[in-house]
Amino acid sequence: MPTYCVAPEILTVRTSVPYIPRFSLGEHLSVVAPPSKPAKVQLSFEVTHISGRPKELEIKHHYYYVGVGNDSIYCERNIGFGATVRLLISQLYTEPTIRANELYYRLVRSQLGVLLPPGRHLLDVATVALLRAGLLPLHCAAVSREGQCLLIFAPPDTGKTFTALALRNQGFSILSEDMAITDGKTVWSCPFTGTFYHLISHSNQRGWRGLTTRAYASAVELFPPLARLVRPPIQSLWSLTGGLVQGSSRIGGVVFLRRSGTSLCMESLSGQRAFHFLQLCNRVEFTYDSNPALLAFASVDDSFDLTALRRRELEMLQKLGSQYPAVLVCSDDYREFPTAVRQIFASLNSSLVPSTV
Repeated sequence: MPTYCVAPEILTVRTSVPYIPRFSLGEHLSVVAPPSKPAKVQLSFEVTHISGRPKELEIKHHYYYVGVGNDSIYCERNIGFGATVRLLISQLYTEPTIRANELYYRLVRSQLGVLLPPGRHLLDVATVALLRAGLLPLHCAAVSREGQCLLIFAPPDTGKTFTALALRNQGFSILSEDMAITDGKTVWSCPFTGTFYHLISHSNQRGWRGLTTRAYASAVELFPPLARLVRPPIQSLWSLTGGLVQGSSRIGGVVFLRRSGTSLCMESLSGQRAFHFLQLCNRVEFTYDSNPALLAFASVDDSFDLTALRRRELEMLQKLGSQYPAVLVCSDDYREFPTAVRQIFASLNSSLVPSTV
């Protein structure tokens, strides 16, 4: 199986299927990682035949089976007419590997009770592995200029992707539009995310591909679930930019976007308020400590402490909020956010951030 890049130098996935639904660090993987540069965290994902439950996994925890002294988790559920979905997670402490049978991969595309999409399991396993390696995944966009990067946080459907793409068209380098990874000083891009289906109608592509792109965007606007049922013609930030995504950058500051009924204004934040916003934004995406498979594993392995990992995440977020200038940007029009971010870039070397634009 080829090994695909998820985040340069940081995270790779060895997989037989480069499309992994609901793997929000990169659903559509397309670049094979250089074999000479192994990533800090390496995962595997495979769609394959699974004959049944390994006999050593005899402890049942809802639909998940685990065993004392074994680093594997097995899941199976009969979905009717003799069909069974099966999932096997193994090697949690070395190179985490997820295997799903064809039915699980094809049918479990959204959460069904305690059954999660395979990509969601992969995200949670990746998050645990990153945190154990001292790395912090972030639910943010990231743009850079002159060697400094701004991390752009916002609740879903606020405008962080629009802002990052707009700034790219204004001479900034783009690292990420929805996900990034940091060690607290450097941020690495996740260029294979694609949360911009509602924005691609503005694509300036020409010819048949441009026509297809705009038609898809119009269809998604009329029927939003189509974005999950039909793959988009532009599948990731990497494909949208033709691979012109910056791999990493030094962090210079943090920006929070808020849609509100006010004209455009900015406010400098204390470290504590920045931390408050950071943990809220990250919690939207990273829910590994409530993953039913990982909870089942933690029930038989005391050293697999999900609460301790959450504390580590919060400690890193608190340091991030206190170490860098943090600014809250409010506006009732998301199209004004790029203007504010440009001004924040201009003031990075200043101790003052204007309260209004």
